Amino acid sequence: MLTHYGLYAAGIYLGQGRRGTLSYVILGIVPAVVWHLPWTFALSAGSLYFRAIDQVTMFLGGFLIGSGLSSLSQRAKALLFGLWMVSDTTLSVLFMTSSSYYTFLFVPYSPYSPNQLPAAGYGTFFLMNMLAVYVLMLYLNRVFEKDGGES
Repeated sequence: MLTHYGLYAAGIYLGQGRRGTLSYVILGIVPAVVWHLPWTFALSAGSLYFRAIDQVTMFLGGFLIGSGLSSLSQRAKALLFGLWMVSDTTLSVLFMTSSSYYTFLFVPYSPYSPNQLPAAGYGTFFLMNMLAVYVLMLYLNRVFEKDGGES
């Protein structure tokens, strides 16, 4: 999970400043959705070939999103951030509750047993919320700077 964050963030960072559109952003979301479905998640975990495809497409997805960010309004960016929070929270809760959807109980070729995923869920939830707090602090700082400190 941490590699997904790193690859996506690197792609977004390197994609910024390029001229993309909303369609770039939508295409950039596809790899994140696809690789977090139980079947493709298990494929990536169990096969170096699929893991390589996973990592390359996650980076490219981030690059496409970074390219298209400049074409989005602040409201659209906030919506994307909110959707990410909801989707990652859902995935984290599935992992923390030892859900069988990502294990060999549901996906026969999954290398995971139910007791292996809760730690990933807790780690993802913690990292995601730390990033959310950071973004919220940046936003509030910007709001208070525009206010000029006047009361």
